[in-house]
Amino acid sequence: MSSNEDDIRQLVDLEINYVYDFRSHPELVSDGQKDFPHAQVTHIDILPDAGMDESAINKFLKNPQKAFDYLYGEAFPQSSEYSQFIQSVIIQDTPGLLFHCTGGRDRTGIAGVILMYVLNFKLEDIYEEYLEMNQDIIHALGMKIGGLSITRKELEALMIPKRRELEAFFEGVRRVHGDFEAYLTKFLGISTSDQDTLKNTYLTQ
Repeated sequence: MSSNEDDIRQLVDLEINYVYDFRSHPELVSDGQKDFPHAQVTHIDILPDAGMDESAINKFLKNPQKAFDYLYGEAFPQSSEYSQFIQSVIIQDTPGLLFHCTGGRDRTGIAGVILMYVLNFKLEDIYEEYLEMNQDIIHALGMKIGGLSITRKELEALMIPKRRELEAFFEGVRRVHGDFEAYLTKFLGISTSDQDTLKNTYLTQ
């Protein structure tokens, strides 16, 4: 999958020199690599079993709420791969970055939540940012699964982020790790010094 010239030009103008791709290996095989010739691209398989092929989508559609509950309450709180992402961001030579998966909702959303938490966003602001959903993503996913028996309205109901999912993530973190600080420092290995580095890079005085 190639990015068009306008996309690349915009990323260059924004000095986005680092790109993180959270897609699974099956997704890479199915959709191909995105082209970012100006940037360093790092592939981090957040959920190795994730996929967007027809079989995976149909399985998900049989009980989407159960799938989301497991994803946010169990899988994400125990996904150590986010450590590689944060540690890679810390050592970037320049601050600009882009991170993505297939839909930009779940794996990408949680990566954003972790970064915002480290950067001392208020919890309600984290929820607000997470709950924003780009309609272009819904359109793109609609094109991708257009051959399946699901309407756009049903797709929107499934894909628009919901507060309960992020609540399930925070609750899963508390259940497994005790609190978010322990999740960051002990599980992901992001020390207070690492957190200060990120704050110094991305927060203005």
